[in-house]
Amino acid sequence: MIKPSFVTDKFYPISFLDSNLYIQKGNKIGILDKDFNFQFMYDCPEKSLTELILQNFSITRRVLRKGSHRIAKIKNTFFLVFNSDIYYYDDNIKEFIKMGIPFKGSRPLNFNSSNEEIIFGEYFSNKKRSQPVKLFKIKGFNEFNLIHKFKKGDVRHIHNCLYDSHDCGWWILTGDSDSESRIYFLDNSGIKKILGGSQKYRCVEIIADDKLLIIPSDTPQEVNYIRTLNKSTLKIISNHKVSGSVFHAKKVESLYLVSTVTEPSTVNKTKKAFVYASTDGINWKEIFQINKDFFPVSIQKITRYTEIRLLGFLFNNNIVFEVRAAHGISHGTIMLNYNDVIKDIV
Repeated sequence: MIKPSFVTDKFYPISFLDSNLYIQKGNKIGILDKDFNFQFMYDCPEKSLTELILQNFSITRRVLRKGSHRIAKIKNTFFLVFNSDIYYYDDNIKEFIKMGIPFKGSRPLNFNSSNEEIIFGEYFSNKKRSQPVKLFKIKGFNEFNLIHKFKKGDVRHIHNCLYDSHDCGWWILTGDSDSESRIYFLDNSGIKKILGGSQKYRCVEIIADDKLLIIPSDTPQEVNYIRTLNKSTLKIISNHKVSGSVFHAKKVESLYLVSTVTEPSTVNKTKKAFVYASTDGINWKEIFQINKDFFPVSIQKITRYTEIRLLGFLFNNNIVFEVRAAHGISHGTIMLNYNDVIKDIV
């Protein structure tokens, strides 16, 4: 089992942009330099005294879903999902400006860019499936539009929209029932369903390589697996059982990485979050685990599941994780040395 090369609860990572690791520390956003020092860049968008206090305590950030969730860029424009809104940074006035996009839900669950556009979907409860679910595109700081609407009853919500540079399009992941668990592909010709119809296609994040499609499941209804498909035939070529629902999957250099959370169910009873790694996308090994914090799993839907969120690039030859609701680290950063992981699994 790999030991962390770096651990802190003083700040947490948000995203990588332009080879920089963006982090939030208190109510400030900045980058981490090579000596692990915080370099201030921006004040957080919301600056009331109450907000400043909430941002400085990890437990309030966790429970109230506060803070910086994702950062993305379109060319030179900087976009931030903060608290429940999407902002862009105006270089002229040196402030974050709220975009006012009329999406349902507290925020997009994920937020990704192709560098030419950002596409994201609505993520809200929609238990009765009484509402349609929308996909939005952002093209610039003052340009966004609705690009697709799933009819009410069609899907519950959208888990992720991921750009595939190999096939020049977007993978759209929806949930939650068997019929709603689908994987779509969106490009200039429109949106097309590729896979779906069972819990094995219920996923929050996938890895789309040039030849492989790695689909780790996120279901409380069944045992979860990392399924690897041949991208041309869509035939499953590998199944690997994991200990919980998978929320995160990334490829970092030559490593494929997947991490689980402590989402409780009759089949997923773990009190730990796990990280699995592979060099070929087919053979997997557990490389890291962390225990939950002192809150019972039964109330972690409120206090947040124990979670290890993968970021997709190396920092000082380290794999970077945002860690939440774990033993000894309420909300912070863990890093694993890339070479140590390679040695452990090869």
